[in-house]
Amino acid sequence: MLGVLSFTFISADSLVKRLDSFTVVDVRSSYEYRTEHIKGAISAPLRFLKKHIENGIIPLDKPLVFYCGCPHHLSTMAAKIAEGMGIGDVYVLDEGFFVWRDRGYPTEGERKGKEPNYFYVKGFVRVDGLPLKYARIFFVEKKNGQVEMEITDGRGYYEGRLPFYDIQPGDTVLLYIGTSSDYKIFTLPPKRGEKWGAVINVEDNSLRVDPL
Repeated sequence: MLGVLSFTFISADSLVKRLDSFTVVDVRSSYEYRTEHIKGAISAPLRFLKKHIENGIIPLDKPLVFYCGCPHHLSTMAAKIAEGMGIGDVYVLDEGFFVWRDRGYPTEGERKGKEPNYFYVKGFVRVDGLPLKYARIFFVEKKNGQVEMEITDGRGYYEGRLPFYDIQPGDTVLLYIGTSSDYKIFTLPPKRGEKWGAVINVEDNSLRVDPL
């Protein structure tokens, strides 16, 4: 069962009007941040977030707004980490980075306007023959460290699109289940049409990847 949310979602339209009133934190990979990010945002990839807060890299004199590209997956995890450290006034950008950018709101970066290569995924995750319910599935692009995530439903099923930059068929992706440090490896299949992706089923320690 999913936990109760205590942070607040804020829309892109609301945030842009009060941008100076918040500390905006980008929890995507440093690679994505360098490509393009919300103007003035601080880079704090999710796995380094706690250390960034402890070391004062993220100032706490204003409310925090976390965002990712998913749009809710990594940013809501970041909000829970911050709240677990006793930080109040925590927000999550409701629509995520790409809606912010596509509405023409201020961004900066080395390659402003670059479009991601969307890779569509869907499949089931089962352990001991039973569906793994409400589990986080992390996809990590090995080449640049970009992290995207999907969540299984009550049937152990997940479906979504991963906004990876600079990927191509044959690239390596690491797949993590939940908080496990173990991962499974697969390569991105060939493109068969306009909708590039794969059905990725996980059964215990085995992984089956079938191109869409």
